[in-house]
Amino acid sequence: IFGSVNSNKSHFEMGIKDMLEIKSKYEKILDRLITKKLKLADFEQAFKVGGGDIKSIISFG
Repeated sequence: IFGSVNSNKSHFEMGIKDMLEIKSKYEKILDRLITKKLKLADFEQAFKVGGGDIKSIISFG
């Protein structure tokens, strides 16, 4: 789970590794961090301040 600033490929790879480890230990805990799921056309909503969101997912499919 990454922010929109200062992340590169190595951060992405480390994040995937960490998330797989967390998932194996705590099952669905990561699901609680994802508070908003958006379509690509609505991506600007992911950057709005406030509202209590933790992490948003933008679907490219």
